[in-house]
Amino acid sequence: MRRRDFLSRAWLSGITLLAGCATERQTASPAAVVGDPSRFVTYVPGYLPKRAYYQGQTLAAHPRFNEAIPAGYHGPVTMITRVDHPGGHAKRAVFPIKGHAIAVRGRFGFFGGMNHPNMLSFDTETLAMVAQTQPAREHWVCGGHGAFTADGRHLLISERSPYAAFGGRPSEHFGMVTVREPESLKVIEHFSCGGIAPHEIALMADGKHIAVANYGSLKPTGTEGRGVLPEMVEPCITVLELANGRLVHKIHAPDKRYEVRHLAAANLERTMAIQARLGALGDDFDLMAQHEEVYVHDFTAEPNSVYLPAPVLRLITGANGDPNAKAVAADDPLLMRHGLSIVYDPRFDEFIATFPTANCFMVFAGDGALRRIVLTEPLGLSYPCGVALHPDGVHYVVTGGWRGLYLFARGSHALNRDAADYTLFFGHSHIAVS
Repeated sequence: MRRRDFLSRAWLSGITLLAGCATERQTASPAAVVGDPSRFVTYVPGYLPKRAYYQGQTLAAHPRFNEAIPAGYHGPVTMITRVDHPGGHAKRAVFPIKGHAIAVRGRFGFFGGMNHPNMLSFDTETLAMVAQTQPAREHWVCGGHGAFTADGRHLLISERSPYAAFGGRPSEHFGMVTVREPESLKVIEHFSCGGIAPHEIALMADGKHIAVANYGSLKPTGTEGRGVLPEMVEPCITVLELANGRLVHKIHAPDKRYEVRHLAAANLERTMAIQARLGALGDDFDLMAQHEEVYVHDFTAEPNSVYLPAPVLRLITGANGDPNAKAVAADDPLLMRHGLSIVYDPRFDEFIATFPTANCFMVFAGDGALRRIVLTEPLGLSYPCGVALHPDGVHYVVTGGWRGLYLFARGSHALNRDAADYTLFFGHSHIAVS
């Protein structure tokens, strides 16, 4: 693969290191943050737009919101809600896509399909669809996530090979990363991601490498269609050199029962990944038998399945200089059901990860130590899903799966109650903030 000039504008961000401390469980709001956060915009996917109504019609059926839906289209639809702060003004649009994650940069945004062939770009101001396309190879599907290069000139998108039973060699099922123009989504370059079912892509701090979370799961052998519980083959993190697509490192998950789904990566010493473990409906009965609180079955789980506890992973460098993955778990495993979004805060050298099934988010030190568990239901925030750093450099944003957007102070994790917003989102996993 030839070196491309889209990689010529590398950048390097500094990292501040702090010592770890004991885990603190936070069940009530700490002292409020003083000050008015600056203007910002949040983009939230809406997985269930058919439950959103306007003037007696679903948004998917109303001409004010469905301009992007072509006549005769009967496939899945997903919404984007743009919320302008302060004030919480919401703008919405529905798209012909089984959408998952959004990435924004300047004028254009990317909306990735999840195990669906459609992906699209949109105008970040108007939410009008700009272009729609499909994976670079026939019968492939989008892997759900995209990330902009450091200069914002190109998009890096995860794409998956067709869902199939294991053929005997992992490489037969490897996905790829495509490099595309943000507006037209035209393919500039593509290369293997080195893993099965790639999902989230993280641009590392040097601007020259990416880390990819690879589910490592395939269709169960001997089944028709998409089975509830996949066959686990090779969950891993891969690190690739952008200039030529070269696989630099492949770090296997230490326990093959867990899919590697999401990650935040500054460098090899500052990378953490979210794992997930699906169980069949009923597998949680014994798990929850001694739980002393009334709870609601998690609406974010796949149909006829449940999320079981799964530790997060932290990359560490071995004696030979190669990275490997170490599991990090909370004392209470019930708090680690369905890890979802994760972000790295370089200012305080911390990772922040959401766990919607457990109604909490966790703060990890850069070295992987669990510093704090924030229980969000006592704060009025259910199913915390999305997390992103606020552009003011002071806060980070956490969103509830169905509604609600809260701002917390970086470092202290104090809630800014005055800045809370209660817009309805209609179900999501991740957010983008600008």
